[in-house]
Amino acid sequence: MKKNAAAYSLLLAIVVVGGCAARQPAQPSQTNRVRVGDQELVVQLADTAAEQERGLAGVPSLSWDEGMLFVFSEAASHTFWMRGMMMPIDIIWIAGSRVVGIEKSVPPPDAGARNQDLALYPAPQPVDRVLETRSGFADRYGIQTGDMFAEE
Repeated sequence: MKKNAAAYSLLLAIVVVGGCAARQPAQPSQTNRVRVGDQELVVQLADTAAEQERGLAGVPSLSWDEGMLFVFSEAASHTFWMRGMMMPIDIIWIAGSRVVGIEKSVPPPDAGARNQDLALYPAPQPVDRVLETRSGFADRYGIQTGDMFAEE
């Protein structure tokens, strides 16, 4: 009887841990260092359609030196939304090697918001990269339109 109880406990632990792991948001495995203005960050790269669709959804927080860089094959008028987001962010629009716009402190959606009710955030002009950072990043480090952007 004790053997069965121990086996059941082990099985239950595996199911619970496995279930928790399955609910964690899958994040891109590739990272890179970038510089925007005078600030360096380590970013997760989102360069596939699946990674770009997922973005930072489900991520509870970022440190000041972390972010996500969306890399597009060509410049276009990309539009973002906050589906599945758990924290506010700054969205930094980049064309080539220059910041061309900043959307500051974009709030996460209200709990239970339907996709069709989510606010949309369009790029101010065609961009080939978008950097998402912790809310307040642009103000904290003085990032402005016209600042240089580089991948290191």
